[in-house]
Amino acid sequence: MIEHLRSAEYIGLERIRGAQCDHVRITVAKCYPQTPSDTWKYDLWVSTDDLPLPLKVVIDQIPEDKIEQLSEDEQLSEDELEQILELLGEDLSNTTLVFENWEANPTLPDDTFVFEPPPGAKRWRKELAPDVERLRLPLGHGEPAPPFTLDLLDGGTFSIASHEGKNIVVLCFDSINLDLVGSPLAPIQEEYEDRGVKVYVVRPFEQEDVREWLGGEEVTLPIALDPTCEVSDQYCGYDISYRTFIVGKDGIIQTVYDSLPPDWEKNLRAYLDALVSPEIKKDN
Repeated sequence: MIEHLRSAEYIGLERIRGAQCDHVRITVAKCYPQTPSDTWKYDLWVSTDDLPLPLKVVIDQIPEDKIEQLSEDEQLSEDELEQILELLGEDLSNTTLVFENWEANPTLPDDTFVFEPPPGAKRWRKELAPDVERLRLPLGHGEPAPPFTLDLLDGGTFSIASHEGKNIVVLCFDSINLDLVGSPLAPIQEEYEDRGVKVYVVRPFEQEDVREWLGGEEVTLPIALDPTCEVSDQYCGYDISYRTFIVGKDGIIQTVYDSLPPDWEKNLRAYLDALVSPEIKKDN
């Protein structure tokens, strides 16, 4: 949150349900440059007692297109934020959380977290559901990349095995509809293609669903379609939301990026540089 902070402001002392609280307002920018997420405004009321506890939190989601009407690539002032809220009206996504009856350091009986199965429940065994594969862990560093062939959005097919001995492959599994148009993977593909690196995005959707989501936007990244989720499950296991694999020319997974950690693009570039230039030491 600190990394993407737009502004932080102390509003003053206010009362929540009779308790005196410090009111703090924090505005956080969208988390990653390639995501279509919006700006978030958090209002927090924290009690001024000896044990400061949150008593109320209000979270406002501010659509980015409204922000761009008032300020582009600049930090927003409090007045501009207020103007945004007026523009949004009923379109504002608002969540209010109220906390009460706090009990700090409670004594819990030993059986608090003992699981009692409901009547009629049966203990899960693999033989009861032999086709359940999502419970296993995702593939990791040092494992062979399982072979597969998928249709590409713009025609043709993509086979991971066809790149063995020829290319390093950046394989991005994305089921959360990140912004492919503004994705940093696009310049990485362009920059590293002549150095033997190929970039592919795997989407677990049908062709028409991906085209509808793109809305006519042109995308230079090759998109492989995995509507049955068979390949996504095989690589990502129980969580196929967003995971990026770097597969070496030998067909072995060199590293895996879960979700979108800070400095993701910088670290990816550094790792690719190490792979295409062996004299550079890789940082695992």
